[in-house]
Amino acid sequence: MRIKLLRGVLTAAALTLLTSGCGKLTVRTWATIVGGDSSGSVDAALFSQPLPINRLQGGFLTSIALHTNDLDGILNGEIALEDVRMAGDITTIGAMCVWNDPTGFSGGSLAVDLLSQQSVTDVFLDAKATTNLNELLGLGSVDFEQPVDFDLGGGLDPAGFVGALGTGSSAGLFESQTQLANATTLLGVSATFSVDVAITNGPLPPSFDPDLLDFCTPFFAQQGTDLFYGINPKSSYLIRNGSDAVRNPLVISLDELGAQPGDTLHLKTVGSYDWLTTLRDGGITKLGGVFSATNEVLPASGNLNRVVAAVDAGPDLQTWPTQLCGWLGCLHLFGGNDIAEDFRIDPARDIVVPPGAHFLVVAPIDDWKTWGDNSGLGFGLTIAVN
Repeated sequence: MRIKLLRGVLTAAALTLLTSGCGKLTVRTWATIVGGDSSGSVDAALFSQPLPINRLQGGFLTSIALHTNDLDGILNGEIALEDVRMAGDITTIGAMCVWNDPTGFSGGSLAVDLLSQQSVTDVFLDAKATTNLNELLGLGSVDFEQPVDFDLGGGLDPAGFVGALGTGSSAGLFESQTQLANATTLLGVSATFSVDVAITNGPLPPSFDPDLLDFCTPFFAQQGTDLFYGINPKSSYLIRNGSDAVRNPLVISLDELGAQPGDTLHLKTVGSYDWLTTLRDGGITKLGGVFSATNEVLPASGNLNRVVAAVDAGPDLQTWPTQLCGWLGCLHLFGGNDIAEDFRIDPARDIVVPPGAHFLVVAPIDDWKTWGDNSGLGFGLTIAVN
C-alpha cells in the first residue's frame, strides 16, 4: 500500500502514519558520539583513583527495521549495530579502541511508542576492546560485552518521524544519552570501563583524531573495510525538473578517505528506496556517481552541469537525453538531464579514481525525474579503498 503525504501538513500525515502501515521500513544511520558532551573512566585496583577516558570519539552504524503493518501507535522491530567503532585516550594507558566482535552479533529488539515519544530496547553489545598498553605487553584484546540501554531519544514523535520521511533524512532523529559500563580485565586485574556518551545521528561515518585512527584502524577493520554513507533518496546532482523539491547530493572527500588518483574504489549500494512516498523500503537501488576536482555543486534549478568541476570516469550513465542529434544537426530537448561524466554504481562497481579528482558526488537516479516524491531512510553505499 502506498500513502501520499501532504507536504507541510504534519498533523494530518501523523494521523495517517498512526493508522496505516505498508510493511518493513528500515532506518540506517550512524549514531555518532558527541565528544564534548561525553565522558568516561577506567577503575581498577591498580590505580589510586579512576583514570579518565579523554577524547571519546566514534559511533555505531545502526540499522533499525520497523514493522509498519497494522499500526496502533507502536512500532515494533529489530535493531542491529552493524559497525561499532569507538576510541579514546586513557590517562597513563594510552589509546583505547572498541569494535564489534566479528564472530558475534550486536543488536536486539525494540518497540517505539509514537504517542508517548518513548522507546524500549533490548540490545546486547558483543564487542572487543584493547588499549595501547595491552598491545605493547602482548595481552591482546578483551571482551566488551553487555546489555545496552540504547535510548532512541524523543525524536520519534509522529511529527518528527513524518518529518524525516518528508525530508528524506533521519539526521538528528535519535539524539540521546547512552551509558556503557563493562567489567573486564586489565593487566590481569579486574577493571571497569564506564562511559557516558551523548549520541546524535546522521549519514556520515564518525571522524577520529589521526593518532587514534592510526592505532584503531586494524581493529576496526576486523568488521570489514567498507565504510557506510547514508544517501537521501530525494537528492540529485542532475538538473531539477520543474519545481521538484530536490535535495543536495552527497559529496565525499576522497582525501579524507585516503584515496588518491590511481586507487581503486569498491562501491556497493546498501538498502533501497522508493520512487513514491511510502512507509516501506521500496525496491529501488539506482545510484549514480560523479568524480569532481572540487566540492562545488550548483543549485538544482536551471543548471544542467551542476558538478562544475566534474571529471569523467567509468562507463557513461545515460539518463534523459539533453540533445537529439541526426544528419540535420542536434535538437535541444526540453527536460533533458543527461551529463557526460557520471557513471552507474548499483549494485556494485570497482572504479579507478581519475587524475584530478578529489571528491565523489553520489545521488539516486530517478527515471521519473521527481526526486521530491522519493522516500526511504535506509539507503546508502559502502566504500572501500584498495
